[in-house]
Amino acid sequence: MAGLLPSDALFLGFDSSTQYAPSSPSVSNIFQKIFVLNLSDCRKVEIFRAYLLSLKATVLDGNLVIVNSESVHFDTELPHYSTKDGVYRDPSGNGRIVSPTLMWVEALDVLLEKLKSKVDYGKVVAISGSGQQHGSVYWNKRGKAILTSLDPKKPLRSQLEDAFSVRDSPIWMDSSTTSQCRELEKAVGGALELSKLTGSRAYERFTGPQIRKIYQTQPDVYNDTERISLVSSFIASILIGNYASIDETDGAGMNLMDVKQRVWSKTILEVSSINIDLCYQMRQL
Repeated sequence: MAGLLPSDALFLGFDSSTQYAPSSPSVSNIFQKIFVLNLSDCRKVEIFRAYLLSLKATVLDGNLVIVNSESVHFDTELPHYSTKDGVYRDPSGNGRIVSPTLMWVEALDVLLEKLKSKVDYGKVVAISGSGQQHGSVYWNKRGKAILTSLDPKKPLRSQLEDAFSVRDSPIWMDSSTTSQCRELEKAVGGALELSKLTGSRAYERFTGPQIRKIYQTQPDVYNDTERISLVSSFIASILIGNYASIDETDGAGMNLMDVKQRVWSKTILEVSSINIDLCYQMRQL
């Protein structure tokens, strides 16, 4: 990288993982190693991470020394979503746990605004991101048109307000799809056969059963869905202004991928009644 980048280049890293408890003593160090390679010529690195409670950005220099940080606490700074610990828990006790998709979008708006006085975005030369693979986002049939016409001068929240067919995204904590899991396993000859094909038996938090549940219980919503993203590809889609591919490593945690062939399993998609176009292509590593 020597000679290719200015000495004060910035790298912007986003993370929307929700599987780490904010109280964990190791959390503060987890993402400081994302950009360990090839940073000798770069002055600052930014790592964005989101837990159940907040979205946080940490600015690092080329030596991975923290030089700045900001955060957006979902419950207190975005109280109009009325979340508890960043999620909605169904009071009926059926295991449904979701997060409002627009809350994530608005948190990104607020966080970038907070950082604007501290970080020169003009020095950002590359952006990276990751996210917990079991959260899913559902774009409606206006989604692509909205994404491709995003105006950088306007807040993301107002522009993306009408882009989603499902307003609340299922996350890794959700356990409301037990019947869909059993249906999926039965359709391919049992849990063992499903694990041979997709790498795992069916789990409630996995995206395949989540999509099947929406297909069964909200057919109108399903029919209005143009594309399904994981949280990681959802963030990437916003950043590039178009639908981003799903990373293979994330795709392997959906109960939808033929892990040996590294493609979507037509068998699973058929038995799950999932249109392959909804999942889009996967990005090979």
